[in-house]
Amino acid sequence: MPAITDRRQLFQMLACTPAEPRLVVSHAIWPYLEQATRDLLTDIRRQQGTQQLRPPMAGVNLKLYHALAADAGRLISTQGRAIANNAERQQRIQRLMAMLQSTPLRPFERDPELRGLQQAYQETNDLDALIADLDTFAVEHELYADVVAERPSTFAGITAEDVELICYEVFSRS
Repeated sequence: MPAITDRRQLFQMLACTPAEPRLVVSHAIWPYLEQATRDLLTDIRRQQGTQQLRPPMAGVNLKLYHALAADAGRLISTQGRAIANNAERQQRIQRLMAMLQSTPLRPFERDPELRGLQQAYQETNDLDALIADLDTFAVEHELYADVVAERPSTFAGITAEDVELICYEVFSRS
């Protein structure tokens, strides 16, 4: 017999009157289903919480982050010229700060390019040059790939009904 794919025909075959009693099949899974659903949801919520934690910053990341954060609110640069308070500059600073929070630069500590841009900033205190150089460095080494762009969590769409259905399927087959 071929499979029925027409939804209308399926609904007509399954239709019954409200007075007709429902049949609940007796399975040995009912006592375990609720506990399994609860346990899975607890684990999912726990994993969802750990996904939101960022690793602590240290070393180069912390120094560069503080340099960007301290200078982000200034209206006049250390060279005495006015800083253009444009959205593009602020967006670059925010993107660099997000990259520094999520991507450790420890593997690059001995990189002459990274050391050079740190040394140049220490000597000149020119934040605009640091932003440009650090942005170039991040693009060249593909460091923005690890930056989380407020993606929804994998577990965000999972409901108790979904988990219960999956548990029922697993338990009923075994």
